[in-house]
This record gives sequence, structure tokens and C-alpha cells, in this order.
Amino acid sequence: MVNKLPLILSLCLAGHVCSAWPVNPAVISEVVLKNYPYEVWVLDQSDSVDRTNTSAQLPYGGYIHIVAPAFEDDFVVADTIDLSTDTAALCMAKTGAFPVRPHMVSFDPSASYAAVAFVASGHVVFFDAASRKPMACLRSRQGTNGLRQAHMAFIADSQYTLVTNQNGKYFERIRTDYLNGTFEWDGALDLAGCVTSNGFACEDSVLRPDNAPICVTSPKNSTNAFVTLRGGGMFVVDYSTMEIVGEYDTSVIAGNGCGTLEVGPWTMIDSGGGTASNLYGFEVYRFPSTGFNNSNQPNVPKPLTLATNVANGNGTAPQRDAHGAVQLKNRYVWVFDRAASTVTTFDFESDDRKPMSEFSLVGKLSQDPTPDIAAVSPDGRNVFVALRGQKPLSGDPHVSIGSTPGLGIIHVDSVKKGTLYDILHIDNFVAGENYADPHGVALRCVH
Repeated sequence: MVNKLPLILSLCLAGHVCSAWPVNPAVISEVVLKNYPYEVWVLDQSDSVDRTNTSAQLPYGGYIHIVAPAFEDDFVVADTIDLSTDTAALCMAKTGAFPVRPHMVSFDPSASYAAVAFVASGHVVFFDAASRKPMACLRSRQGTNGLRQAHMAFIADSQYTLVTNQNGKYFERIRTDYLNGTFEWDGALDLAGCVTSNGFACEDSVLRPDNAPICVTSPKNSTNAFVTLRGGGMFVVDYSTMEIVGEYDTSVIAGNGCGTLEVGPWTMIDSGGGTASNLYGFEVYRFPSTGFNNSNQPNVPKPLTLATNVANGNGTAPQRDAHGAVQLKNRYVWVFDRAASTVTTFDFESDDRKPMSEFSLVGKLSQDPTPDIAAVSPDGRNVFVALRGQKPLSGDPHVSIGSTPGLGIIHVDSVKKGTLYDILHIDNFVAGENYADPHGVALRCVH
């Protein structure tokens, strides 16, 4: 297990210019104060250790490790939430089942609340971010196939959280009232059975053969939700009405999309591999964030394809897997590749259909980092990325096995280059084996 740092004290001044340091005043003079106090939440998907028998795991739970800046470019695990205690008890009381495999995390616009999606059991748990206490636990509906998952829970605004129920093939909505503590399911789109405004079946053996929703994002000041699909294609859904306002098929969007990101006036979508039926892939698309309505024809507005199966340096057939991504300066995008352990960079203001650069994360710190979900610091100096473990619990093992489970810290040398300079290792040892498998990452500004 990880060690805890002594309490971090954060002071926020007017204009959100803040500093952070260890509480002990004797060391304050030795610390270079940070301009932005923040913390990074990292989800370990592996089950919690049984506290009554530390040589075994429980069949549920997991951990949230919370990383905070301590010194200049120095970071520590400041807190850990064991999801097998209060969270598991709440979920059992509310849904009759324990939560399994915490996969993705997001924060509300005020950074006061978090939503964690449990991909195996289909739970969504809301947390008070400051107290770390669970507030509510809901469970996604079963699909007509009897399956359910909560692959991602994206807090779109103060009123709605959007859930991609992957194997259940539903896009679901939760209505949230944080002040009054009420959370309830409030709308669902059956992606296996619906029909688009153009009269096409949402799921179709040619157009969209597998409508398991994977990831979702919604640009600020918009109710357009970009929903990626496991089998290829995509939907843009107006989440205020749960109506499809944009439909895309496999001729435009490849399968296994998960990188979803707002970049200035655009929305970035990427598609990768990661499944046994689609081993590899590397596509990056630039969509406008506006211009969607239910009168549009299919594949309109058309995205600009910035990358398709980017070749290896020697020009051979690539074994690639585009996955997590971050944006810098509302213009530049870094796309992480789990298979190659590289970062490919793009300029979204350029219409060039090629990357700016590519750099590797392989080095003395890790021979097989396997980068996944990532976040960038508010000052743009560092990028934090989950590095997968030796026993991956999501994604096909051919791309998701890593050698150094933890949170990688990449210094941003320029918009084209970064250096992996530290790894905060995350351990979950049971009977001598490390089961830790970091995945979801999100950054929270501390007010």
C-alpha cells in the first residue's frame, strides 16, 4: 500500500492564485510555493485487500490515490480512499450490490464533487471531494442482453452527469442536486434499439456494428455530448433532450474511441485498439464543437482526420493504440499510445494531416510504462498519466500490461516534447504479487 504524506495545507488568494505546502511551518521557508494548489485523483482498479486477511483480496472495492504538489516539481500521495469501506457499504445499502473496478473519475465545474464509474458492476458513486466521503451510489440499468457497465461518468454541468453504460448499450443521464443531496436516473438512450432522425437504425451491421458506448465529453457552454462507440461510428447527443443531433458511421470514425477532449473551438476524438477483435489502431479526429442538429445528414459536419495508423519510425506496420489525451494552451494535443508507450503531438490550428512530433516514455524509469488516462497541471508544466500494472483489469492484455504501475509525471519541455522524470509507484500487494492497475486520472483545483 502507499504511504500518506502529512496533511497538505492550501491557501487560495483572490483570483484563484494559490499556494500549497506541508503544514509544518519549520519547512515553509525551504519550499518553492506553487501558483496553483491542486490534487490529482488516480484510480486503482484492483480489488481492495481484505483487512481481516491481508493475504487475500475482497471481490470488490479498489482505491483512489490522491496526489498533491509538495515542492517544486515534487509530488506525493497525500491521501488514499479505500472503496471497500464506506463506499461499498453505501452501494450495498442503495443497490444491493458492491461496487467493482473503479475505472474513470470526473469533477463538477466547481471541483467540489467527483463522480467515479465502476466499470465491472455498473455503479456510479458521487463524492464530496474535500471530505472524501461518498454522497450517493446508483447502478446503471441492464440492457436487453442482461448486461450493464458504467465505463465513464462525465459530470457535464451542475445538473447532469452522463454515463456510458458500455455492455448494456445505453447512454444514460443522472440528474444531480448537490446542495440537497439528491441524485436520480433521469433519461436513457437505447443505442442498440433506437433509430436516428435520418431513419437509420442506431446499431447496424454495416453502419455501426457494436454500439457499446465507451467515452463521452461535452464542450463547455454546450449540451452536445460526443459519444464514442466500441464498434466504430459515433453519436452526438443533445443531453438536455437526450436526442441524437449527429450520427457518424464506420466509414468516418474507427472503433474503440476513448480519447475525448475539448480543444479551443474543436472537439478531439481518437480511436485505438485494445480489444481482441480490434487489436491495434491509431486515428485522431478534429470535430467542430458546434453545428449539430437533428436535420443534419449522416457524417455532417465532417471531421478532419489528423492521423490514421501513424507509422513507426522505420515505416513498418504499426502496432499502435491511441487512448488517453490532454490539451495544452487550448491548441496542442498530446495523444498517449498504450501499445507503443509513446506520445504523439498535434497542432489543432493546423490543417496538416500529420502529427507535429512523437516522443517515447520508455527509459530508465520504465521499460514498459503503458500510458493510459492523463491530466495536465493548471500551469501547464506537468502532465500526469496513469501507468498500467502487470495484471490489467481493463483493455485487452496485449496493450494494457505495464511494468511500473503508478502515476507518471511528465515535464512539458515544449508543446512538442516531454520528459518522464518521475513515477509515483502504486502498490497493492497480495501474497507477494502486485495487483495494482492504475487507470482513471482527473485533476482537481483546491479552493
